[in-house]
Amino acid sequence: MTDLLKDYARRIGIDSLSLTDLIESHCSLREERKKFQAEWQTELQNGREYGRAQAEREVRELGWFSAERLRSMTLSELAELIRVD
Repeated sequence: MTDLLKDYARRIGIDSLSLTDLIESHCSLREERKKFQAEWQTELQNGREYGRAQAEREVRELGWFSAERLRSMTLSELAELIRVD
């Protein structure tokens, strides 16, 4: 075990490393990862909510696909609306 710790310490560029140091470092990294994951999930949720709100606002304010607008459109206008190039 001691040789493994010495080799690992050398590989990461430090003079020495105890098992306690390694465990504490590992625990610290896991805690930081948990925080990062939570922050990332929050950002994703915020992005989804923002996108949904923007889409709803655009549909509402620009009148896209409102029932009234669709009823007033001619068949040609409807065909143009759904045309895929």
